[in-house]
Amino acid sequence: MEFFLDTKEKVWKVGDLTIPVIEDVPMKDLVWFRNATKEIHKKQDSGELTQTEALEFDDIWWDKTCELGLGKSKEEIIDSGISERQFRNLMGEVFHF
Repeated sequence: MEFFLDTKEKVWKVGDLTIPVIEDVPMKDLVWFRNATKEIHKKQDSGELTQTEALEFDDIWWDKTCELGLGKSKEEIIDSGISERQFRNLMGEVFHF
């Protein structure tokens, strides 16, 4: 598996971008992820979640992850030349960092 975080240089290497690591994300912003994920799981568990809503949630989640974790827009990351698989791996890596 490819990793994007370079811990020695403290940067994310994403396609043709080198992005400095943001180490201090405000807790208020992190709480958004927890609350939004709980809400979407409630809808899923109750059978009320549509495929459209799930895809919309993915877009919002990716937007927030790019903005808070990388300081870039989702479009800037996509424009870096990474593949869909790489983008999904990057989102997981940034979120768990």
